[in-house]
Amino acid sequence: MRRLTTAAGIVAVAIFTLTGCGNNDASSDANDATSSPRPQAGEGINRDLPKFSSISIDRGVTVRVAIEAQVPQNVEVAQAVDETVTTKVKDGTLVVSRTSGSTEAGVIDVRVNSPKIQNLAVRGNAIMNSAGNIDSYSLEASEGASIDNTGLRANDVTVEASESANVEIYAAKTAKGKASEGASVTVRGNPKTVTIKTNRGATVKSD
Repeated sequence: MRRLTTAAGIVAVAIFTLTGCGNNDASSDANDATSSPRPQAGEGINRDLPKFSSISIDRGVTVRVAIEAQVPQNVEVAQAVDETVTTKVKDGTLVVSRTSGSTEAGVIDVRVNSPKIQNLAVRGNAIMNSAGNIDSYSLEASEGASIDNTGLRANDVTVEASESANVEIYAAKTAKGKASEGASVTVRGNPKTVTIKTNRGATVKSD
């Protein structure tokens, strides 16, 4: 299995969110997305989990998300770090976090199929990089989270960023939401409408 290099104490997670979207403005640019390389599946241990439509990433975890064609839903964890990461589904949301007391670095590959990912949430210095096509989704980032979703080509994105989170997104039509407490939001794709409210030192850039 291909290894990812991570800083000490950080677990790298590759989440493959596999979904079939209808034709939209964002999908026409998907093949040109190079800022977030699509992760590849590795050998690992399958975890039997209920279906979900959202993903939540907690402290000390690095995540790469790829949205592609449908396959049966599957959650696969690299054998080397199987005991260091917890994956569970709560109220329709896949929650990925460190096992209590775990400090070991390593790689986790998670392959996921879902008809639609509605919400992505990242907090506590966790890192997310995403690529693929989607019509719309919402994104929450807090507590120093770092998110590069410029490779995830969407028409409409709703963002809520706070507590020094750093967020980059791609939106072909609209980007809306709010940023506060020193958060930074960068909007790519030259959307027609950007309505992201700011306060308490937050910044928003669009191109």
